[in-house]
Amino acid sequence: MHMSAPAGHGEILVFFTGEDLLAFDGQIAKSVLDKRTLRWLRNSLDSDNLTKGYCVANRRRDEIWLCVPTVGNTYPDIAVVWNYRENTITVRDLPGWSFIAPGVNVDSSGGSSTWDTLTGTWDTLQGTWDPANLFATQYGLLGCDHTNTKLFRLDSTNQDNGSNMVTYLERTGLSLIGVDSSGRPFSDMSRRKVATRIRIRAAGDPFQVKLGSQEEIDSTVVWSAAKTFTPGVDDYLDLIAQGRLLAVRFESNADVAWEIRGYDLDIMPLGRY
Repeated sequence: MHMSAPAGHGEILVFFTGEDLLAFDGQIAKSVLDKRTLRWLRNSLDSDNLTKGYCVANRRRDEIWLCVPTVGNTYPDIAVVWNYRENTITVRDLPGWSFIAPGVNVDSSGGSSTWDTLTGTWDTLQGTWDPANLFATQYGLLGCDHTNTKLFRLDSTNQDNGSNMVTYLERTGLSLIGVDSSGRPFSDMSRRKVATRIRIRAAGDPFQVKLGSQEEIDSTVVWSAAKTFTPGVDDYLDLIAQGRLLAVRFESNADVAWEIRGYDLDIMPLGRY
């Protein structure tokens, strides 16, 4: 499984070895996954169906998606997403599509002109034939739902095939406990801590926020009750979570759009029991 992505003035080859996602610049091949994601991925893969995985470039968002099936799944149910501009890794759920491919998405609902609707002469008409082909930002992803024989255009609405869905963004395993004398954050995975407030920088529609806690890096997260955050109205929410590790979750289950631009936690260190 491989895919190319821009790198400066050239291209890099991104490929999956079966155990790791590597980027090759023509001289050196190096892993793009952090140790935690790599360990989780290796433990989660369904080895019997690994050949049904694939890579795809989402150039509109500067991303490479590694789409693979996890244990018990025949077709890819997750995408490990590498943003090659920001060098960040996230994981996205997939509905078991057999393939995803990039291309120019044409909107048949009236977004294009036809010969019958055009007026004027060749001399007065401006524009180019199919200008969407000229810009990578016009490209989107199409997912193949082989079970229902449908193609789905990704990231075009806030719903899943016309129905509301649970959309969430979360971070688990947070071991931050404070900042040093230089203002740099530091971690302590053995010491318990309590988070009492989250300050959020966001835009868009209202969404739900939860704080959570874990005792071990891969253990189940215990979440607080959710509270609603309204961008442009709220600056923070008072929520409580206590444990060795902390977690944050933003979610919605409606036809809404929102964007998280950053957040800060008020954290107090406790003992090591």
